[in-house]
Amino acid sequence: PNPILMKNIDIDRHSEIEILYIAGNATSQNFTQIRKVNKDTHQKYLIANIERYNYLDSCNLNDTLLTLVLCDTSVYHLKVKDTITVNINNIQYQLK
Repeated sequence: PNPILMKNIDIDRHSEIEILYIAGNATSQNFTQIRKVNKDTHQKYLIANIERYNYLDSCNLNDTLLTLVLCDTSVYHLKVKDTITVNINNIQYQLK
């Protein structure tokens, strides 16, 4: 499945954060992916994969901490919002 860009946040003139929704399938759950992108080289780096969420309610970048309020709207009768904080400098690996 193709990722869906939920939010793009500029860090500075050389880098940005992408928050994407990636739909699950029979063997994997839906998840939200946080990427750091070098605007000059277009290289992308994985910061975090957060399973079970398909909706970004809000987000805030404060220095190096990105705070996300995420929901799973696929279960229509549950509208639980979870707050998750990630450090944007904690890069897992380079994406291809």
